[in-house]
Amino acid sequence: MPSPVPSHYAQPSFYLILASIPALYGVYTFTKSEDNFITRFIARYEAKPGAESDRNAAISVLVQKALEDRSLFSNAETDYSVDLKFPEKFNVGSPINVAPGESGANLAELKAFYTKKYQAAEERRVARLNGNDRPDTKEIEARLGRSN
Repeated sequence: MPSPVPSHYAQPSFYLILASIPALYGVYTFTKSEDNFITRFIARYEAKPGAESDRNAAISVLVQKALEDRSLFSNAETDYSVDLKFPEKFNVGSPINVAPGESGANLAELKAFYTKKYQAAEERRVARLNGNDRPDTKEIEARLGRSN
């Protein structure tokens, strides 16, 4: 009985592997250089000549552009208004919560009342200072045993 042919020789993967060996050798000889693999690998990550000056020039252009933009924004008028989705909200507020001086009421009498009250208090204070009628000094002098 003849010996059976091993099955691994008849499969297509065997012939692909067999054909890839000379193909890889051809690629290796075609791409071969004077430097070894490690030197070429390190050279990929080294800085190219002039790359630093190019990078510095690009950064200086960006910084100049940023300074121009900053000066534009710092000299521009500031808009303090806010766009609202529902501006009618301001018109439905309480009539009691009104800032002083913003209402339609006449506040002249109220202003005159408090002005008069302030002037009277100021006159009493000046009279006390001019007449040496200061209660705090009288109390301290009494404790020290002095009298005027």
